[in-house]
Amino acid sequence: MGVEFKTYLIPRENDFKPTAQQFNTLIKSWGEEKYIALPESPAFAKLEFNSATWSEEAAKSGAVRWLNRDKCASMSIPCDTNELESVLRHDVRVVWPIARFANTSLIHPLKLGRISEDSDVYLDLEIQISDDYIYRTSECIDPFESTDCKCGQPLEYWIDDEGDTSATIETRPQQIDLFYHGRIRNHCPACKRAFNPKNQKVEVRDVESFEGKMVRGGATSRFAIVIDCGKSVWGLDEIPPVSKAFLACCEKALGTKLYHVSDAY
Repeated sequence: MGVEFKTYLIPRENDFKPTAQQFNTLIKSWGEEKYIALPESPAFAKLEFNSATWSEEAAKSGAVRWLNRDKCASMSIPCDTNELESVLRHDVRVVWPIARFANTSLIHPLKLGRISEDSDVYLDLEIQISDDYIYRTSECIDPFESTDCKCGQPLEYWIDDEGDTSATIETRPQQIDLFYHGRIRNHCPACKRAFNPKNQKVEVRDVESFEGKMVRGGATSRFAIVIDCGKSVWGLDEIPPVSKAFLACCEKALGTKLYHVSDAY
């Protein structure tokens, strides 16, 4: 099993995809509740941007939008609604990198309690959006029994930086996906039937005990909030759950219920 930890917050209606207004409301709510530092806030000046990959772009607004696995751009915060509507027609991966929580006054989305001044706790808070389903599987998250349509048409595919969707499960090592996972078409190209992840249950295993439970839809969705803690939580006595306050903040902003699935990679 991997040594880095992340938690996905996934809509109970797995086909949910936010509008531009819901996206902006979520970001505004995170800023007001101090989960992120908006550019005009006092906490923004305390952020450290020390990643060579994205520090220059992230320092402009606190967030970066990854255009592919190797290229990113600054994300305007708050987002212009018209511009955002255009952006949401494509794959969206926006990340708020928090290199060090200590002394920022920001609140961690996991139930960590007070973070000491000498703490090395860090976080990437991320939003992932795709028109088709992002098919997340791992050592902790089992695959579906089938990703084919009832008519027999295969729906799973992988996509590369050039937008090539011809890759299959057999050729995926040669493909590079923005989300590091495969996709499942939301509608069958042959019979137009909608794919519904909730029609299947998969086993999801605890990242520490490896005890499993059956989860309808697994971690497959068109939208997800990703709490990527890297290695910074493994030194704790136990990995803390998602805070009820953060979950409630997200659900209120989006107007939809969420569940969480954790993973180690």
